[in-house]
Amino acid sequence: MRTGRDPGRPDEAPSQRRVERRWLPLFALLGVIAVVTGGGRRVSDAIAGPAEPAFDLTPALRIHPAAGWVPEGFDQGARAEAVVLARGTAVLRIEAILEDPRAPQDLLDGYVEQVLRQTFVDLTLGEPETALVDGAPAVRAGYLGTTAQGVSVEGIVVATVSPSGAAVVFDAGAPAGDLAWAAEDVVSMIRTAELR
Repeated sequence: MRTGRDPGRPDEAPSQRRVERRWLPLFALLGVIAVVTGGGRRVSDAIAGPAEPAFDLTPALRIHPAAGWVPEGFDQGARAEAVVLARGTAVLRIEAILEDPRAPQDLLDGYVEQVLRQTFVDLTLGEPETALVDGAPAVRAGYLGTTAQGVSVEGIVVATVSPSGAAVVFDAGAPAGDLAWAAEDVVSMIRTAELR
């Protein structure tokens, strides 16, 4: 086998010479690394399409869905409004309860008892932590639940109160192992939510 420095035999026809392409695999590897480390997010955004337009859930809350997250359904009642945004196996339920003066921790506790414990046959709740949503104090907690069909679901709940006094709860969940890919979008949608 000849190396790149070997001029070859003088009696060998030029068309018979094999040119080694040592740089091609290196450039291919660098391209893959660039996509995985720096361009992966841009690639996923291009696949997902443009972001959905922002919308008001109630007069107290404006939501900016991330690219690829589409509303699956709205619930409108006399005291509350809710929307479910979905992308793949991940969902983000956003609920706004009008005129609910409870503190964020009380909201979180109420949501856990009235919604999560009714949804899952087994529920493990993480330690609540303080947070901020659009500058307002909030409380968040992770959870792991099991449905009646035996599906493990991991999620996070964030509860806050808007300046106008509406209670707002964000509940992101996905089958165990699937929430990681959606975490950046969920954080972005909660961070860009506008409380009024």
